[in-house]
Amino acid sequence: MKKKAGARRNIFLVSIAAIVISTFVLAEGILLMSNQPFDADDPMLFLSLGDFLYNNGMTGYAVKIYERAEELDPDNPAILNNFGIAYITSDEEKAEGYFLKAMTINPEYELARKNLAILYNKQEKYDKAAEQLLILTNLHPENIQYNYDLAINLAHKFYYISKSKEDVELSLKYLYKVQSLSPGFERTEENIQLLEEILKVMEGN
Repeated sequence: MKKKAGARRNIFLVSIAAIVISTFVLAEGILLMSNQPFDADDPMLFLSLGDFLYNNGMTGYAVKIYERAEELDPDNPAILNNFGIAYITSDEEKAEGYFLKAMTINPEYELARKNLAILYNKQEKYDKAAEQLLILTNLHPENIQYNYDLAINLAHKFYYISKSKEDVELSLKYLYKVQSLSPGFERTEENIQLLEEILKVMEGN
């Protein structure tokens, strides 16, 4: 039975990928498979459909669906964020634009800011990544991962961009915080030791 279900799913996915069809026909086809009602004016429905397609490797079709979702609700941060994710590997400038637009609408929208920080880190724009992560740590001060990622991006900013003692000190500040929140987290201890040695050299000790 599992094999037959898997085969039906594969046939369904291949049929979508092989035929260029309109947004509405594509949406209705997916909904028929899930027994969901079709509402052509529901932006969240199209958001869910776009996510389904993106998660199944059909980014081009996901973008078409997200376009319809954005038409219906252009100021929805979740739609804009997911649109940005769909572009993050193919058009980083567009991805950045969607994340920024989502945050303009809702400055406290966590996912868009986190994804923007990830994009800047990928682009080796460590100063910009650190700016976004600093905001995230202020909004979520007990989030261990945000504090750690901020510390690492500050360290990279020091090494590749600024050569600033202040960035070393700030990186250490957040690493100490991570150590207090979660002793043994990832490579916190090793990074603290390394940055402390760098700070000693910079201070002439």
